Amino acid sequence: MPSKHGVRRSRRSSSTSSSASDRRKSKRQSAKNDSRRRRRSSSSEFSRRRPSSSGSTSSDSHHRKPKKLRPKKRSKSPVKPVKVSSTADKPAFDAKAKPADKPADANAAKAPPATAIVPNARPKAAPKAKAAGGSPPPTNGGSSPAATPAVGASASVPAGKLDFGNITELQKKLEEDRDRLQLFVIKAKQEHEEKKETKEKYEQREREYYHAELGMPCGPENRFLLEAELGKGVFSTVYRGKDMGHQGKDFAIKFIRANAMCRRATEKEVKLMRRLRNQASEADPEGARCLLGLGGMEMFEHEGHLAVVLQLMKCDLRSGLRKYGQGHGLPLPFVHTFARDIFLALRALRSIKVVHTDLKPDNLLISLDRTSVRLSDFGSAMGEDQAGQVRTDYLQPRFYRAPEVIMGQPYTTQIDMWSAGATLYELATDRALFRGETNNGMLHAMLKVCGPLSKKLATSGKFASKHFAESGDFILKDKGSSSVETLGMSTFSKPSPSVLQLLEESADAKAKMPNQTEAGNSDAKAKADAKAKASLGQLADLVAKCCILDPAERATPKQALVHAFIQKARPIAAS
Repeated sequence: MPSKHGVRRSRRSSSTSSSASDRRKSKRQSAKNDSRRRRRSSSSEFSRRRPSSSGSTSSDSHHRKPKKLRPKKRSKSPVKPVKVSSTADKPAFDAKAKPADKPADANAAKAPPATAIVPNARPKAAPKAKAAGGSPPPTNGGSSPAATPAVGASASVPAGKLDFGNITELQKKLEEDRDRLQLFVIKAKQEHEEKKETKEKYEQREREYYHAELGMPCGPENRFLLEAELGKGVFSTVYRGKDMGHQGKDFAIKFIRANAMCRRATEKEVKLMRRLRNQASEADPEGARCLLGLGGMEMFEHEGHLAVVLQLMKCDLRSGLRKYGQGHGLPLPFVHTFARDIFLALRALRSIKVVHTDLKPDNLLISLDRTSVRLSDFGSAMGEDQAGQVRTDYLQPRFYRAPEVIMGQPYTTQIDMWSAGATLYELATDRALFRGETNNGMLHAMLKVCGPLSKKLATSGKFASKHFAESGDFILKDKGSSSVETLGMSTFSKPSPSVLQLLEESADAKAKMPNQTEAGNSDAKAKADAKAKASLGQLADLVAKCCILDPAERATPKQALVHAFIQKARPIAAS
């Protein structure tokens, strides 16, 4: 039995365990299926919420970001337009807009400070108000707050119109300032030349000069080495300087006095010299070569002095007369050549309508090889347009002063031709053609040499009444006394002495000098004398044509260059 029960029990337990096993398997399978479903659902949800690292991630991210920042959703909100409207009504803009609602007199009172502020980059507030409000400011000056910036802009317009309206007045002031500078230069030169400076002015001028220590460098990067002093003028001291940065080339360096007016005058002179280099060189290349030019770096600052770099020349003709003329003038071959260079320089100036006003032997520089001269010192030079504004009877050096300047008549480049004629005579004789201690004395000397003056010319001009009566008679005044003598024009009908007589007297005095006697046959000497006499006659004729009292009849540079005396000019061999 036991075995039966045992067998029976085992079968029953086996059946029971089988069904339990099936139930457990079914449960595990169901749980596994549920787990798989949960995993799939969670994986699907995870993939929707978190993009994978594949290439589609960037695309999903790209599409998702605009969804968060899209303005369309914000524009659908009914509250947003109210916010835009409130932005336009910010207190900052209201504060600027309030003055526009005030009466017109209040706006007028506050207009000047608004105009002063407008140029300081403040008007950018106007476009912002316009964009926020959505409507442009009215152009009829309404009371809209957006119109406030326009008020400031309109306030600046009348100021601009006022400036343009004052251009004529500004130009007039500039011309007056230019004329004052010109008169300062002329007056300073006259006082220096005629030694009319006061002691105080002289001492001040001496203190203002630049005093260099020779052998010391100067200029940018110590480029120039000062080697010798060449001279001293009214406004400057001149030194010879070697340009160590330009293959050791020598230049003349002019150091301007430490004076504001002298500096301004020099800057004006340099500006004119650049104009001569550009315009005169184009209009008359041959003549422009007879004008002194700037050299090297042109200008630099040194120890508070303005320095101008110029072409280096040997010396001026005044020094040349003393050195080579020995009191009797230069040899005629030199006069031929130098005269040609002078007229070439004047032709170049005339081509661009510039009046030199200071032509004399001191301002004619001899080249290093002594074969030519160049015209220098353009400090008092000016255009013919300015010549009509500057009327003074001490323009030009006294011994080279044209009669129309003394009379106060309109003048042109022809006054330089008068100075050229007087200079040529002095080069040949080492004497002044016209000498007088005053303008009245100068006119008397001119009438004696050049002949009478027509009544029309004698009675016209700003200063004519100082020297001529209404009848045209000359009023001779004795300097230092009150005595006056009236001389009719008939007194000067025959020039006495003439230019030719003066030249012959000088030539005779020169021939009597011991070192002028020539050995050799008398025929050769006679031919040389005849040739020299003919040249003197031609020189006298040229000087007389340059010194005609009427500027309209006076020779021009072109006419002088074709004169027989100039045609004899030839290059002089350097010795």
